[in-house]
Amino acid sequence: PVRLDAIEIPEISIHYLIGGMLAESEKGVAFLYLARNGKGFILISHMEQIYLARQTAVELSNQPGIAFAAMEKLALEVQRSLEYYQNTYGAQPVATLLVAAQHNPDYFVNEMAERLDLSVKILDISKLVSGLEIIPKDAFGLCLPAICAAMRPVVVAP
Repeated sequence: PVRLDAIEIPEISIHYLIGGMLAESEKGVAFLYLARNGKGFILISHMEQIYLARQTAVELSNQPGIAFAAMEKLALEVQRSLEYYQNTYGAQPVATLLVAAQHNPDYFVNEMAERLDLSVKILDISKLVSGLEIIPKDAFGLCLPAICAAMRPVVVAP
């Protein structure tokens, strides 16, 4: 039999990183994760508290009309999530959206920056964890859940 010491949920392991280790989290931070298949999640946290984790899915395509509609939908989902967070918790507006995408992260950053009134950046944890500079930028999003799960401290009961 296999003995499990922990089961990691991607949203929680990534929150550990962005909620507790990044300076942006002091003002509240939104995070967008997108897999190659267009599925992902939006996470909003402040300091070490998760306020919202919401799954999302868009149809990714190289066809201009479909790509435009997908980015509009994605930006609207992020905006709705931010408004929910502010209205429900009486929180100050989030100033930063961090993006990790498994494919073409620069594209998603540019598209979200055009549509949202906040700073949009690629999540860069290379200053926090040594050795990550060898991971290509396009592959970083694919590795992120595993990296964050490995960084999370796990207390194992005897």
